[in-house]
Amino acid sequence: AESVEDAAAVASRGRHIPAGEILVVPFPTLLSLGGKAKSLAARPASGAAFMDRAAALSERFALAIYAAPPAGGVFLMSSGDSLSVKGLPGVAVPILIAILIVGNTMVASVFERKREIAVYTSVGLAPTHVGFLFVAEALAFGVLAVVSGYLLAQGLAALFAGAGLWSAVTVNYSSVAAVGSMSLVMLVVLISAAYPARLAVRIAVPDVRRSFRLPEASGNTVSVPLPFLLRPGEAESLSEHLRSFFAAHGQAGLGRFSTDGVRADEKRVRAVVWLSPYDLGVRQEVEVAFETAREDAGFLSLSLSLTRLSGEAGAFRRLNRSFVNEIRKAVLRWRSA
Repeated sequence: AESVEDAAAVASRGRHIPAGEILVVPFPTLLSLGGKAKSLAARPASGAAFMDRAAALSERFALAIYAAPPAGGVFLMSSGDSLSVKGLPGVAVPILIAILIVGNTMVASVFERKREIAVYTSVGLAPTHVGFLFVAEALAFGVLAVVSGYLLAQGLAALFAGAGLWSAVTVNYSSVAAVGSMSLVMLVVLISAAYPARLAVRIAVPDVRRSFRLPEASGNTVSVPLPFLLRPGEAESLSEHLRSFFAAHGQAGLGRFSTDGVRADEKRVRAVVWLSPYDLGVRQEVEVAFETAREDAGFLSLSLSLTRLSGEAGAFRRLNRSFVNEIRKAVLRWRSA
């Protein structure tokens, strides 16, 4: 109630009426005077199944019924909707079979795409990202399966209802059961994709380590080979791209590092770099060199050299993990351009 009038109207609904203000008349007389029926009282022919009949009426008409059995007392009969899920143990085995079938299919797909995984690794994609590609692919197929199954169910229900086969069946497409079924399908897909994704990560990095670790320092210098191969004619373009990348961080506070003294040619790019947070005082000289690849003399490889000029050695190694990642992303942006 938002006003005094509303409060009075609400309060009057449950107001007790004294017996002196009640007039008992026959029902036809009430209708002839313009009255309306507000309640209905009924007495069964026999009192044997009195409470059962009251409960059946309440369930059928979804009304609150007051029952006063001959034994005494007054009982309120009311009914409501309830949700129950049954038969889950019966679908456990089919779900397990579906997980094994989907997982086996994805494992076979991983082994068939070893060359593709090698390409992802050669362009600098992290092993965890390679595994996530297979998870994303499985989720995409799962979404397509859920949407297709939902639309197919609607189409079949409309077809069977029109043919009279499901004339007595009411289908609720927005029920909790429909949402739960679709969620269960997506969960099955995620479980099935877990092992194949882990297998793809192992193929992407065949050694024990799964994440990047900075190599051990030789004095104050750390050399990091970058997983990229270039043709000799591409060195000048990448050198200019890296020069512009370092020059864009010429002011402190812009990004995770700031630079000074950036210079570049066809063989290397050099710069003095301060790493954020700057209060740690980590300052280093960075050099990206283009060298002849060991695997094939017709290509160039990238080598990153980090020489500590100031700052604590532990902070130098810790902050350079993110700095090397920024260099790798810059080369990937050049590669995709």
